[in-house]
Amino acid sequence: MLANYSFNSQYRPEDLANLPSLRLLEGGVFRPGQFAPVLIQEYQQVRLRFFKWGLIAPWSKTKDRNSHLPFASVNQIGRNPLLALPTRSARCLIPADGYYIHADRNQGTGKFKIQIPDKGTFCFAGIYTTIRNTDGTETQTFAILTRPAKGRLAHLAPEVPLLIPKDAEQAWLNPKTPQKDIERLLFAHQPLSYAMLPVHELIPMDPMLNDLAA
Repeated sequence: MLANYSFNSQYRPEDLANLPSLRLLEGGVFRPGQFAPVLIQEYQQVRLRFFKWGLIAPWSKTKDRNSHLPFASVNQIGRNPLLALPTRSARCLIPADGYYIHADRNQGTGKFKIQIPDKGTFCFAGIYTTIRNTDGTETQTFAILTRPAKGRLAHLAPEVPLLIPKDAEQAWLNPKTPQKDIERLLFAHQPLSYAMLPVHELIPMDPMLNDLAA
């Protein structure tokens, strides 16, 4: 199943000069329920914000808010108002350098980190909501969109995160992008190559992953 993802600021490519700087982020492994960096468009500018990972319905009662949605399949968008509404008007990008799949232990496949071969960064497609707290403050929550896995990845998990190509990032964030163009991004073929690395092989050079190897 899908688990965590990582972002390390040292991998930030220089060709993202039009986006807010991510250099000052410490990076690390992000888990559902934590606050994580996202990119959104506000007042015609791309801004860096920290939202809570795990989408919560704005209309949910306070007692129900422990139930959150870290991942959301693109195939469910048309059937679920919680996904459909933000996909039209509240889209975000989540910067990452890799994500983790905890495969079925019964198959002996273990845990893997998926990254692109040059260890560069990329962005997941995300959607977000704003919920009002009992004290009057607001919290933004987000989910990473997923799509059916193909090839080798399909043996590890039924779904994988949806990556937005760099040349389409601005279109994804822009609330004025026509819906037909957004749907094209949701379901377009993604030829991105990737490396699939067993987590235990990463431990010697990446101490922050020690807990994942347990």
